[in-house]
Amino acid sequence: MRAGLTPPSVFLIVFTLAILLTIGLAFWLGLLDRLTNAILRRLGRGQASTNFAVKEVCHQSSDSAVRRLSVAEKASITSLRLKNAGLQERDITVLAIERGSSILSHPQPEEKLLAGDWLLCYAKLAQIEALDKRETN
Repeated sequence: MRAGLTPPSVFLIVFTLAILLTIGLAFWLGLLDRLTNAILRRLGRGQASTNFAVKEVCHQSSDSAVRRLSVAEKASITSLRLKNAGLQERDITVLAIERGSSILSHPQPEEKLLAGDWLLCYAKLAQIEALDKRETN
């Protein structure tokens, strides 16, 4: 032992192990995911939604970005199949559809868009902004 260093007390060792076990148990039982989802749902309730509102810029490089778009009841693409919504023609790629608690990754062109869906899209910012203005006016 070096001079001046003291070993940790038994209490400190037990306390550290208890904290680590609690964190490990929370991960194992999925409690942290549930807590995160509950917080996100709670935060989402207070937000005003537009017909087809642009939400959350996730990643932006040069003039392209990944954005999350909501589909409301009055949106013109509601009840259309993904292939008929006109997104592909605007070079907007739908990476996933969030529907309630499920996520449809790499959605098929036949997938129907429903009110309340969230679309995770990759596109040029100008295309997404033009779509947002057209859908919300």
